[in-house]
Amino acid sequence: LSTRSVSIMKLFLLPLLALQCQAKTSYEGYQVLRTSALTAEASAMLRELQMTTNNLDFWGEAATGRTADINTPPELLESVKEMLASKGVKVTTMVEDVEKLIQDTKPGQNPAPRAEGQRYAMDWADYHDHDTLNEFIASLADTNSEFASIINIGKSYEGRDMNVLAITKAGPGAPNVFLEAGIHAREWISPAVATYIVRALVEDYADHPDYLDKINWYFLPSANPDGYAYTWSDDR
Repeated sequence: LSTRSVSIMKLFLLPLLALQCQAKTSYEGYQVLRTSALTAEASAMLRELQMTTNNLDFWGEAATGRTADINTPPELLESVKEMLASKGVKVTTMVEDVEKLIQDTKPGQNPAPRAEGQRYAMDWADYHDHDTLNEFIASLADTNSEFASIINIGKSYEGRDMNVLAITKAGPGAPNVFLEAGIHAREWISPAVATYIVRALVEDYADHPDYLDKINWYFLPSANPDGYAYTWSDDR
């Protein structure tokens, strides 16, 4: 690396104390920069940054021949662009204002009323918290008790129930599928997609009976409930 690049890299080792002291992290003015396809030299430089600083948030691996998305604080935008340009890497702005995106997708802004007779609050027009995910699978188990049940596999570090929905209509000897969602806490789309799949399996059974008649399913809606809760309360 050139002396210039090293000096720029040192900027990222300085902690953002103001950011760390906030109870609720704000990303006002942050931008997600998307690089052009990375050379081996550029990808090595970015991987080193990824390992040595928390001030840049990489939304994808910095791999040779691929683009990289970097969530960048406003005070480092020009430095990052300059550093990348020095390696022949072009940059476009993927997200203009990360905080605006967070606020635009904030859960609960347009709550849908629960339909008459509906046993759960879960819907797929919004994101939902851990308790709502657990309520949803408990409702499916209660409504289909002849082949579905809840298995509690313990509690998280912070004491949240880790519940698995077991759908065992196929019975002993049939293949088993374990569907686990929410491993990466801030990827809210993961529990949303997985719960939608499970809802379709159970409530739309008549459309594809073989999926339940020939396969047993075990579903954990949130494999990282403490991290998931943290992304709701502190840092999206």
